[in-house]
Amino acid sequence: MERHRLAHMRQPACWFAQRGPLRVSRNRAAEILWVLGSPDVTRMLCDVRGWSQAQHAAQLETMLTCALLPDGTDTRRGGRGRSTEDVLDQA
Repeated sequence: MERHRLAHMRQPACWFAQRGPLRVSRNRAAEILWVLGSPDVTRMLCDVRGWSQAQHAAQLETMLTCALLPDGTDTRRGGRGRSTEDVLDQA
């Protein structure tokens, strides 16, 4: 199952790489997507710790942006990022 999930993370990693430079190789990007996009992470944060889906999605965006994209890349609308504390305080 995990090999299958990892293999399928290469497609979004390539999609990101085709749209601009990555901080890491495509293979490493796929591994990062595989780990951070794990259903186990979602379960732990949402079911065990009580995060909302919106909080999880915002934090995932922040982590992926920091891990995959070069410094100074802002993917949010309006160019205004949110801190982790801002995201978590929206409970």
